[in-house]
Amino acid sequence: MIEETPEKAAEVLSFMSELSIVDLWIVLTGAATNVACALVGCFLVLRRMSLMGDAIAHAVLPGLAVALIAPILGLPRPLFTTLVVLRVNLAVLVLLWKELKVSSFDANLASTMGFSATAMHYLLMTLVAVTAVASFEAVGSILVVAMLIVPAATAHLLCDRLGVMVFLSAGVGVAAAVLGYVAASPSFFDTNYAGMMTVAVGMLYSLAVLFSPRYGLINSLVRNARMSLKVIRDDLLAMLYRVEELAREKPLSPAKARRAVGGGWLARWGLAGLVRSGQIASTDNRLQLTDTGREVARSLVRSHRLWETYLVEHLGMPLDHVHEPAHRVEHFIDEQLRRELEAEVDPTAGDPHGREIPE
Repeated sequence: MIEETPEKAAEVLSFMSELSIVDLWIVLTGAATNVACALVGCFLVLRRMSLMGDAIAHAVLPGLAVALIAPILGLPRPLFTTLVVLRVNLAVLVLLWKELKVSSFDANLASTMGFSATAMHYLLMTLVAVTAVASFEAVGSILVVAMLIVPAATAHLLCDRLGVMVFLSAGVGVAAAVLGYVAASPSFFDTNYAGMMTVAVGMLYSLAVLFSPRYGLINSLVRNARMSLKVIRDDLLAMLYRVEELAREKPLSPAKARRAVGGGWLARWGLAGLVRSGQIASTDNRLQLTDTGREVARSLVRSHRLWETYLVEHLGMPLDHVHEPAHRVEHFIDEQLRRELEAEVDPTAGDPHGREIPE
């Protein structure tokens, strides 16, 4: 496989260099169609109206009759019509950017600012309908539906700003047109161009679902694993601190400590990390806090008991209901929140269970 990679790359470059004018029209038509659809598709996605594009794309017959009488002015008719629609969509977005943006996020605010959210809605529906009609002859209904939604959804996974989302969705549309054309060519799968462009944009969306920096599945799994590992480590430290408070003669063994926090590979990994970082010492099958680990554990236990005290004194929760909420929150109490809790309760009086709140 590795030896064939340079040959495959050379084959692709040779194929691209031999593109005829017809091939160029196909790529340009696909790109123009995809970008025109992506521009209005961003607002459909934000308004949670994705299925509206599907409905409009299947009701384009009257518009097709009008599109067929459009002139051929030096360009293939599908490319000419999609370029016209692309320019119209761009012009409307530039002229009414603020109005479309505000009405998409808050229709009541749009009415308060003096322009009609209803008018913006019907203008957007008109643009979607015109785009679907113009694109139908070039690529058919399937690609139109896909390009109205998938590039915008892909961009939405990659950013949180509307302006960036519009540019990204247009870029995804162009990339899908090029990749789909190359994949559908006789040198590769030798299949329908529009269908393969749809497959290409679906693959780009799949990559965004997996690898998006903020919303991707892989990054979410990594963040969740890191958070779970942090909770395991905090629980181990706090548990050893409480063992020291009880002055037990026999310190915990690593196996008992892991079982106490749920066991499993995360517990084993968390304990090993604490030993490596010098917060826990493991000698003769016994675990003990080091000075560094004791300081971290003291802070965790203090946060826990301050929160328990606050829940009882200010929210009136019964004693047997405060441990679990405090256990969940103690991992996220920073120094500022800890100081605010200290101002609300008396740390010197101990927690509601009569235990000392560590300094």
